[in-house]
Amino acid sequence: RLVGSEMCIRDRANGATGHALDYDDTHFLFVGHPTASALPTALALGEELELSIDNLLLAYMTGVEVSTRIGHILGYSHYNAGFHQTATSGSFGTTIVASKLLNLSEDQTINALGLVSTRASGIKSQFGTMGKPYHAGMAASNGIEAAKLSKLGFVSKEDGIECDQGFFQTHGWDKKTPTRAVENLGTDFYDEKLNRVKTVPYRNNYGYFFTSGPNTWHGMEKKEIKKERRCIQINYVTFETDWKVK
Repeated sequence: RLVGSEMCIRDRANGATGHALDYDDTHFLFVGHPTASALPTALALGEELELSIDNLLLAYMTGVEVSTRIGHILGYSHYNAGFHQTATSGSFGTTIVASKLLNLSEDQTINALGLVSTRASGIKSQFGTMGKPYHAGMAASNGIEAAKLSKLGFVSKEDGIECDQGFFQTHGWDKKTPTRAVENLGTDFYDEKLNRVKTVPYRNNYGYFFTSGPNTWHGMEKKEIKKERRCIQINYVTFETDWKVK
């Protein structure tokens, strides 16, 4: 049986139908319609996994945020080069939706994003035809397929979005990263009751080191930090430059 075959067909149909009937939101930083693919992904997986509405909404909103931020980075240069953001950037958002609902680990989610970076597609020459609404369905099924394959053990180029010859560089990106696309990003630190106590902000090409204490863990699932790993290293590395370390 093909991985997620029935699911992807249902997801694709819902996305294409919704976009064809113009049940679209519009985000002008994204230059497209993030919900057109993110919501069908959440509904399809939610039905399959019998998940609560709270889980669906959290995954959906996370996916919309990711696709919007990536879409803002790609910007009008990507759109003017002939790419349909609803399909291209939308595929990254749907991958996040599916990764959250399938409870993928951080590494599995990174691999899923790498897989979809070589899968995301959609060109504006299809506007005015059935190919345009099909883009939303494509993006939805792309996300589910990438996440399910990653959960089965598929690996990919982890930095497939931003690496040399990666998605950004081959899809009309103007090599600019708008401040609004990365604001409020960072690494959060929580206490044992999962109350956030500190956020280390994202800064381009900065690295941070922290020493771990006896009650320190990694991830929301509280993965133990082994004694041989005495520090936590956080790198925000994008492009080659002089390093600054705090």
